Amino acid sequence: MNEISYRKDKILELEKENKKDDKKITKIAKKLNEQKENAEEAIEYINEMEIDLQKDIKEIDDKLEVLYKEKEKYVENMDEDLLEIFDRISQNKKGLAIVPVINNICEGCHISIHAQHLNEIRKKENIMYCRNWARIPQIP
Repeated sequence: MNEISYRKDKILELEKENKKDDKKITKIAKKLNEQKENAEEAIEYINEMEIDLQKDIKEIDDKLEVLYKEKEKYVENMDEDLLEIFDRISQNKKGLAIVPVINNICEGCHISIHAQHLNEIRKKENIMYCRNWARIPQIP
């Protein structure tokens, strides 16, 4: 009888461990399902953001196309040497060849422009360059 009692106790002990393991598995499965739902929501959000970004890119591309067409109208009447200078500066300065001057400060480099240089810019007789960044300052 002692052997039977021992085996019954062992079976009960194993059943308790099995229940504990089942509870752990259930908790892990629940967490896994929550994480799967979160991942699906994140993927859905990312897909929505991608659609929005594609729309934004399309709008920007459309605006750029209009601007390029408008630029072509102006380029037709421009002096070729002046256009060459503008294109060179634009390429070297990541598309920002002309910068505004606001309150006597070049908005390209944020450095104050001397009065004489400001007067020369205002005259618009020659192309003037920012002495720090070689962009063309323009007084609005």
